[in-house]
Amino acid sequence: MSKKIDFLDAYKKQLSQEGKNTILNKMTLSILVIYCLFLLGTFFIWSFLKRDYSEVNRQIEEKKLKIDQLRKRESLYLILKKRLSFLSGMWPLPEKDIQFLSFIYNFSSSDLRINDFKISNNKVAQVNGEATNALSMADFLEKITGPENNIFSKITLNSLSREKSGAYKFSLSFNL
Repeated sequence: MSKKIDFLDAYKKQLSQEGKNTILNKMTLSILVIYCLFLLGTFFIWSFLKRDYSEVNRQIEEKKLKIDQLRKRESLYLILKKRLSFLSGMWPLPEKDIQFLSFIYNFSSSDLRINDFKISNNKVAQVNGEATNALSMADFLEKITGPENNIFSKITLNSLSREKSGAYKFSLSFNL
């Protein structure tokens, strides 16, 4: 009986074990790389979403501020409208005068204040007011002379002066 002796058997077992360890090491390393890529992607997505979230919150705050300003203006408009309807009930105003008052109010802004107005018997309306800056004054003049104006036959700028504070005082005449 002859028995074969394999001197390389231990070496083959060692190589087989090292091969298994190498495969295990490669798998572990690839899982670690995938996990790091996942974390890196999550970080970038999170930072992008955080930046967008901040921008959206800033826009929301701006819109809330604008809504509050418009709400104040609307309440003032409603109060003035109630007063006008009360006054028109006591002293009936012609429809043209009511259109004039609504027109002037609709085209005024928070930067422009109408100090007083008079409507004479010869259908000439005199308006005195004040604008906080030149842009609001120019915007108002552009609006009242624009295509929406179908009530006035003639608009005259009687006076325009700049105050030391930078505000502009003006006087306008409207032929109704």
